[in-house]
Amino acid sequence: MKLSLLRIIARSVTHNIRGYLYQLIIIILLTGVVTGSLMTGKSVRESLKQTSFEKLGNAGIVLSSGIRYFNQSLVERMSAETGATSTGLLELDGYCQSFATQKIAPRVRIFAIDQDFFPFHNIEGINLSQGEVAINKRLAEWLEVSEGDELIIRFNSITDIPTDAPFSPGKVSNPSVVLKIGKILLPGEAGNFSLGISQLIPMNIFINRSDIINAEGEPPDINRLIFSSAAGLTPEVVHSALSRIIKPEDAGLRLRPVPATGGFELVTGRIFIDQLQVDQVREKLNLHFLPSLTLPTTSAAKPGQHRIPLFLPSILRCMKECRKAIPS
Repeated sequence: MKLSLLRIIARSVTHNIRGYLYQLIIIILLTGVVTGSLMTGKSVRESLKQTSFEKLGNAGIVLSSGIRYFNQSLVERMSAETGATSTGLLELDGYCQSFATQKIAPRVRIFAIDQDFFPFHNIEGINLSQGEVAINKRLAEWLEVSEGDELIIRFNSITDIPTDAPFSPGKVSNPSVVLKIGKILLPGEAGNFSLGISQLIPMNIFINRSDIINAEGEPPDINRLIFSSAAGLTPEVVHSALSRIIKPEDAGLRLRPVPATGGFELVTGRIFIDQLQVDQVREKLNLHFLPSLTLPTTSAAKPGQHRIPLFLPSILRCMKECRKAIPS
């Protein structure tokens, strides 16, 4: 019996129908898995992007002083020099406890801000009165508190002299303040603001910078200078602007005359002046000597009671010339 081509194809299909069905099912399943993975990956990326934007807000470039501090006046001068909107803040680590629930948040991020912080992020209508703080929603849920409740807030001592440095007065108790919750911030209100690299939602406290004091009993300086994400603003532009306008006072340095010798002293509130700063002063003024360092005579001195001078001989021609040479 002679079989036609169509009959041969039909018999082949019916004979292998089970294998064909298995292959079809596998292809459908794999297609679904791959499609679902692509859609999930895109959704996760969008979610991470949104979370990152919520944390950064309007921040584009951050100038950090590390464990040192900037003078607050640097904010306005850098804004005028770069043409970009900027704001300054003091970022601290600490912990807090609720008076109402007695619950403790062991690791919180404390931002000591000024009145220009929320307008910088294009958020209007949020003003913290004296004695009030704003916290983000995650911290409020953790502590089970609401607006009007009081918090005990503790943070590391704000001082130019690290506690582990030589000639340091040693460990001091962490200062604390008791303030009222004036506002619970949502993510869209810069509540989750963070400059760190983490996908975890932080627990934030926003406090008026004037409501806390440093180790010398004065309102603290700032350690973060934030610039808006303006078009054309790059780290190189910020660095160039900073090098043009920075003063010794901005980096915690002070220049004073020594009448007995006719020279000058470069004074810092810290234990030592960085070797990099010493080298740059010598290079700018063509000084070929090793400057001497005067240290306090006792390690029990409190921060702020002793200033540590770096003595420069009378080869410095005038204070104006030396000021131009002081490095950042």
